[in-house]
Amino acid sequence: AVQHLALLREDIVREAELPPRSVIRDETLLDLARRPVYTVAELQQSPVLPRSLARELGEQLVQALVAGRDDRTSRKPANNRLEEKARERQEVDNLLALAQCFCLGQQVSPALCYSRQDMLAYSRDLGSRKTGEDGADSSLLKGWRAEFIGHPLREFLAGRTRCEISWNKHGLVLAVRDSKAETH
Repeated sequence: AVQHLALLREDIVREAELPPRSVIRDETLLDLARRPVYTVAELQQSPVLPRSLARELGEQLVQALVAGRDDRTSRKPANNRLEEKARERQEVDNLLALAQCFCLGQQVSPALCYSRQDMLAYSRDLGSRKTGEDGADSSLLKGWRAEFIGHPLREFLAGRTRCEISWNKHGLVLAVRDSKAETH
């Protein structure tokens, strides 16, 4: 259900040209997925969603929750999972660590942005671009994920940017800077 809700939010923010968390917070998406409701009336009574959002997006949210439920009940074991080769494991582990810093440094749950399978497809896509082949169809290179994580990771891996990680009272903070910029 969380994937359907995240996709709905992605469509809404793309159309409104807003950041994802400004429409529906990550925590709210996760709470809705954990305790799904299947009618607009139930959604309007839900303590996890502001009433104004329930009125405005209620029908769409219920459709996403129902689609998530239907996917879960009809899903067969996935045969199409990408299998990692031994040499890919280390690269994917490194990409996951880096992506986690990118997400947490911007106070966004990594679980809403990518999975290990997404990162494996992304890694393969990056590798195929280096050799001039058509890449895998990575979800990290589409929509808000491309802007939020896919392209920044690619810029960092290409050496065009550098990351500074620090800690403050709110948690991890990430600053992405141009590699050519001078440090003081």
